[in-house]
This record gives sequence, structure tokens and C-alpha cells, in this order.
Amino acid sequence: ETIYNGESAESVEELAKGYINEDLGVLSIDDAITGAADIIAEKISDDADIRKALRRMFIKLGVVYSQYAKGVEADDEKALVYEMYKEYSEPVTALKAHRVLALNRGEKDDALKVKLEIDKELAYNISKSSIVKGDSPYKEIISKACEDAYTRLIEPSIEREVRNLLTENAQEKAIKMFEVNLRPLLMQAPLKGKVVLGFDPGLRTGCKLAVVDDTGKVLDKAVCYPTLDDEKKIENAKVIIK
Repeated sequence: ETIYNGESAESVEELAKGYINEDLGVLSIDDAITGAADIIAEKISDDADIRKALRRMFIKLGVVYSQYAKGVEADDEKALVYEMYKEYSEPVTALKAHRVLALNRGEKDDALKVKLEIDKELAYNISKSSIVKGDSPYKEIISKACEDAYTRLIEPSIEREVRNLLTENAQEKAIKMFEVNLRPLLMQAPLKGKVVLGFDPGLRTGCKLAVVDDTGKVLDKAVCYPTLDDEKKIENAKVIIK
């Protein structure tokens, strides 16, 4: 708390001396300062407001970058498939669903390395905004702890969150587009100029019938049981089918 509030005029070194403890593995002033900075970084990483602000920035100002993965040569089969993404970048706000899915496939195939980033200085400033206030003997250490919190803890976590969100949205759009494209194929007339009877075999739940005209319009539908060892149901099925 003393370090956070900057209320003490003690030097960092003088303050750190009181935390040297061989039993706890704190053997020097540097160990104490490093340990304090790690604690501050953890606190910043757990700050919900900072994470919320950074997540919003990733979505509004983030840029997706991709390049060939390590070991992939330009003439490899994988490289040829993902050639357009070998030196690729695009803002998150402009990223199309099919590109999100293509980048994901490239990563899964070990062909691409994909990264989602925002401007580092902007990210550092957001991380520091509620922590570094005014001047104190500890400002430099706290500032570095903020940068460490972002680079080591916050950035990888939020990048995963935002990329998962992009993937979910892309998959929903892909399914919707598939539905749009499939519907006219399923609803078109099966045979031009012919009325068609469709017969879906079934035992326990019966055989489902449907009749469509030469434009694909449904004329009638029914269920019958011609497969059971029941003469009455078989005769009834013949009538229904006819």
C-alpha cells in the first residue's frame, strides 16, 4: 500500500531493506523490489476495469497480423494454400468472417502465425491510468510493473478472449450463409415438369410420405406402416400411397 499510494518519501532501496527475509527467499534489495513489482503486476492484471477498457480497445482498434509459421517455406504446399496471408494485416473492425476462419485453419495446419495487437503505448497508458498518479519515488517501478502486467499477463489473455469472440461470430455468420445458400437448393423442384412422391422408410415411427408438384410446392404428406407384419396396416398403407 505504501508503494501504491506514494505517501512515503523513503527511497525504494531503503523501503525494500525491511522486506529482506532469507526464510522467504528474499535475499537482497533487488529480490524485494522484483517481488513487489510482481505483486503489483498481478493486482493490475486482476483489475476488472482495466481489462474491460483494454478488451474494448482490442475490438475497436485492434489489428490482426499473420505470417508464415516458423519452418514453412514459400514453395511448401501449405504456403501455397495460405499465400495471401503470408504478410497480412487488417483491422478487427474490417475483418470478414471467412478471413477469420481461414486464419484459424492456417494456425491449425501449422502454416500461419496469427497475432492480434493494439498500439503498445496506448495499452500501457490504459494499464497505468488508475495506478500511476502523480510523482513519487516509486513511479518508475510501478510504471514498469504496469507494462509487465500488460505484456506478460493481460495481452495474451484478452487476445484469446477477443479471438474466440471473432471465431464465434464468424461461425454463426458462416452457418447463416450456408442456410441461405442451401434453402433454394432444397426447395427447388426435384424434377422439372414432374410431380414427385418422396418416401422416407421407417419401422417404429412409420414411413413418411410427401408429394411435391413440378414447382416444388408441397401438395400432401402422410405416414404409413407398410413394413409391419400387420395385414390391416399394409392394406391401409397401399391406399395411402395410391
